[in-house]
Amino acid sequence: MGATVPKTAEDTYTEILREFCRIESEEALYRASVLSQAFIAEGVLPDEIVAMHTEAVQKCVRPNDPRGLVASQQLLLEMMIAYGVKYAEYAEFRLEEARKKAEAEHNRAEVAERSEQERLELLAVIGHELGTPLTVARGNVAAIRRFLAENNKLSEDLSSRAIDAEVAIDRLLALREELVAASRNEQRPLELAPMNVHSAITRAVKWAQGAAIDKGVLLSSKLEASDTYVIGDPDALQSILGNLISNAIRYTPAGGSVTVSTSNPDGLVAIDVADTGIGMSKTAQDHLFERFYRASEAKQVVPWGLGLGLAIAKELCDALGGTLTATSTQGKGSTFTLSFPAVPEEE
Repeated sequence: MGATVPKTAEDTYTEILREFCRIESEEALYRASVLSQAFIAEGVLPDEIVAMHTEAVQKCVRPNDPRGLVASQQLLLEMMIAYGVKYAEYAEFRLEEARKKAEAEHNRAEVAERSEQERLELLAVIGHELGTPLTVARGNVAAIRRFLAENNKLSEDLSSRAIDAEVAIDRLLALREELVAASRNEQRPLELAPMNVHSAITRAVKWAQGAAIDKGVLLSSKLEASDTYVIGDPDALQSILGNLISNAIRYTPAGGSVTVSTSNPDGLVAIDVADTGIGMSKTAQDHLFERFYRASEAKQVVPWGLGLGLAIAKELCDALGGTLTATSTQGKGSTFTLSFPAVPEEE
């Protein structure tokens, strides 16, 4: 009997893509996530993954199969998200090792300055690396949407999924811009316009629902404000809400809950993101919105992380003329409150 020929990365990815296009299984998404870790370990770059994906699509998906094309782009998007997250974790781990080594050789002030510079360089690298695959994926999804628009007999559900995929990619591209801007200690330009807070919350909750279900956390909303319009930047508000909701889910144990609610105190639109999670110490609350700060209790729950999300959320909120505050009781949960001046709907 001849020796078994080992599978190449291309073969494995093609096999995963074929399975996902056929039944869109969670198992295929999990295998894609595991494969992304192998890519990082082997030094495979994002543009090489995109090229591999393009070849696999040609093998697995017929040109006149829009459902397969949408599914293939969804898998690529999930792969690139997993790649970006794992790349950040890996780089953070390497930075932590370098920090410990440097701390043994130099004084703490020098280590802190060098560590922050390395983290800023890391953000620039991540932002740069994610740019090409996200742009390619967005172009492909836009082409699929045009195809769907020209074929009215196709299901509305399929068209809706393509729109959701395009919106998600736009959101990732905006996040990439925020990472690049943060690496330069800058802030990306904001485009201010009237917007409905309840619509933004509904979308943010929808996007976070999968993570909440996986964690065993109940995520719900109570949209009770009567004045719901503010002057804001859609991507910036989505980024703020995404950070607050994902943090609440991340630090809430299974069986707990996260609730997003709105109200109108004193002519404002207030958004509360309340959880029943681990809470924060007084020390953590004092440093909560500092760049690269991570509380010791947070590290015990989630060892990885850059400590940048809340800092960016606070900076964006300030730039939009709003306020972001937090109250917390250790061991019982936290509430983050986001407030903006309300704008009459007729304006």
